[in-house]
Amino acid sequence: MMYFHNIIYLCLLLCTGGLCKKERIVGGLETSITSYPHVVSIRNYTTNSFICAGSIISQWNILTAAHCLFLLQNYNDVRIYSGTSSSSSINAIHHGVDYVVFHPDFAFNPEQNLFLHNIAIIKVRSRIFLSVTQAIIALPTAVPFSETVSYIVGWGEVDTADSAIIKPILTMSTAIFINSQDCGTYYQILVYDSQICTVSLPGVGVYAGDAGGSVTRRGELQGIISYTFNRLPRMPTIHTKVFYYLNFIRHHMIV
Repeated sequence: MMYFHNIIYLCLLLCTGGLCKKERIVGGLETSITSYPHVVSIRNYTTNSFICAGSIISQWNILTAAHCLFLLQNYNDVRIYSGTSSSSSINAIHHGVDYVVFHPDFAFNPEQNLFLHNIAIIKVRSRIFLSVTQAIIALPTAVPFSETVSYIVGWGEVDTADSAIIKPILTMSTAIFINSQDCGTYYQILVYDSQICTVSLPGVGVYAGDAGGSVTRRGELQGIISYTFNRLPRMPTIHTKVFYYLNFIRHHMIV
């Protein structure tokens, strides 16, 4: 059983080494694509508006959250931008979308916080050439234990006086894994076996610009950022548990 005081203690440990001395922004600290070269931004090509984040799992495939693309009628105007820390640079390498495979049981109802089987595999039209800024992240070999540290990467949001805007530079935050059973029991929420939770330091959270992004541990992709509880304090973030979907992923990805 997971105890909340253990989680608080572990979160405090994350502040060592000067981590919490830097300016704290929603979603974490600014980082570089060279530190997380698997991360991509998914955008509208015409407007250059940010849609979601994703992860490179092969030279032809991006893993992301299904809700990011599910409502689109076609992908003619969708581009995958790789090899850049920027959420808006138009000079970055970009790839068209050939097709998207959604999990057949994907269920989506944001009003009820229902994001079941929230996973999709994008097939890009042109091969992603690997480099220090474009790299494949390994799929998980096991489910992480509760109370272990994870790394969440995305572009998040910054609150302004009028609205929330996507951050221009990639950010990283540390969080603590909680397994689905402990997460559901402690927080009194419905969490499925196909999901995993993380909790973060107060003031650091996962918001809209992080959706579809990666939750990693020891160089493996453990989670796809799925949804939060509308910025409620001390509530977890729910992620799609990648390990649960290994058969689905391997069946559809191109290696």
